Order: sequence, then C-alpha cells, then structure tokens
Amino acid sequence: NIAGKTAEEFTKTWLSMASIKELIDPQQLADLIAFIVSPLGRTISGQALNVDGDLQCLM
Repeated sequence: NIAGKTAEEFTKTWLSMASIKELIDPQQLADLIAFIVSPLGRTISGQALNVDGDLQCLM
C-alpha cells in the first residue's frame, strides 16, 4: 500500500505520468545489462541510466 493506494491504482497513476505508457519488462532490463557488459558496450563508462518510462523528465 503506497500512500493509501492499491498496487493497481499506483501503477495506473504512474503510467499516466510516464511518457512511454508501459511498464519496463524485466527482459528489457536484462538485455540492456547484457549489452553494457558485452564487447559492444566497452566504451560506455560512468553512466547513470534511468529505467523509469521517462518519468524522471517530469521531475
């Protein structure tokens, strides 16, 4: 219970504020991590990646 809301209510509110209007699938996150640790990601360093449906741009 987050601020008196059910999980469904919280999710609906969150999605209404996120620009891509979908929850991140765990496989999407796993694919990102696999890319970063692969040879293809060898030049990526010191980055903070927001995985929040673009919600951070509103804050």
